[in-house]
Amino acid sequence: MDTIIKDTLSQHKIMLDQNCKLMISHEEMLSRIIKEFVEEAKHLSIEEIIKIVQDEHRFQRLNNENSIPGYGTVRFDFFGC
Repeated sequence: MDTIIKDTLSQHKIMLDQNCKLMISHEEMLSRIIKEFVEEAKHLSIEEIIKIVQDEHRFQRLNNENSIPGYGTVRFDFFGC
């Protein structure tokens, strides 16, 4: 029974992670998060931030993974330059 609960919780965490990544991948949602939490972007408009996010030379979308012993796999989806 414990194994079933652990597997279910693990699958639930994966689903939540994927849903959060889907929401954050929406450019307007990501731009609003950047505006609120990135000090260097607070003076920019949402439209300006969206343009920066869309510029592949300044903001790269990645799909890299890193395995951390004792923790699991960490996935890096966005990389800002």
